[in-house]
Amino acid sequence: MNTTEVTSIMPTSDTRSRHKNQEFISERTLTLPFPSNDITIKCYNFQLAKYQNKLFSEFTIPLPESIENAVPKRQAEFLAGRYSAISALKALGLSCNNIAIGKNRNPVWPRSIIASITHTTTTSICAASYKDSYLYLGIDIEYIIPTKLVTEIKSYIINIDEEVILRKCSLNFLEAFTLTFSAKESLFKALYPSVGYYFDFSAANITQVNSANNSFILVLTKDLTAELTAGIEFTGFFDCIEQQILTLIAQ
Repeated sequence: MNTTEVTSIMPTSDTRSRHKNQEFISERTLTLPFPSNDITIKCYNFQLAKYQNKLFSEFTIPLPESIENAVPKRQAEFLAGRYSAISALKALGLSCNNIAIGKNRNPVWPRSIIASITHTTTTSICAASYKDSYLYLGIDIEYIIPTKLVTEIKSYIINIDEEVILRKCSLNFLEAFTLTFSAKESLFKALYPSVGYYFDFSAANITQVNSANNSFILVLTKDLTAELTAGIEFTGFFDCIEQQILTLIAQ
């Protein structure tokens, strides 16, 4: 297991201002079952109630036009995500406060970097590495999906064979379903830069959930590109964090 290293990137201001900033977002150290030391993972807790628009300037993080008119919740989540991303890049030795938004709302990373951002309404995380270490990298975190919503969306996320696998694993079904939802989101984030278009949950099946080492396997069910073809396996890792499921795919 690796313990993530978390560093502070508080803006240059007086002590009182720094304290107010820390009321909005604070460092969190995770112990995760991910087997590689080549990936930097930065995690922060944040409080929507403590968000203020001026935090963008205090953190010296640009506020994009597409976010400027968004509701405060969206602005806070975007700020927390960029905050964790800048921290991850800093840990890799890169200073970059402006992570632009791509044409499909994807983060535009420095050319040498492969990275992925995820957030809930309380947690923001970024995983980052160098492209010479990984081709694909995706991370996702989700609150445990409640029974009613699982019933509504289940047929869009998993098929009958996958449901059998999930009901046989040692996790309860809500946890296992949330894990699968998150795993497929991580896979999408990992593959999208290479694929270049949106693909749905049916593009991959979960074939194994191993609670002994917190791992899972996804298998592509269709050809996405000439290199990413049906049958290719992706091994990922997961963890349960305060009623949230975190998944990571790095390959």
